[in-house]
Amino acid sequence: MTAQYMLTLADGSLTHIRETALHDRPGTVTHHHGEDDHLAFLERPFHEAAEAIHRRLHRFGIPH
Repeated sequence: MTAQYMLTLADGSLTHIRETALHDRPGTVTHHHGEDDHLAFLERPFHEAAEAIHRRLHRFGIPH
């Protein structure tokens, strides 16, 4: 699996979360994670993954 493909997967997941997945209106549901911004909670792992991939690409001098 290439790094570019992994970045594409993360981006596609973020797009799905933002544009396809159903969400309750903010403030109408209490989530088990206790964070006020549920969308940020859902997106965080994908942002962290993309940042980690970018760091690794830069560390090894791989253009992207």
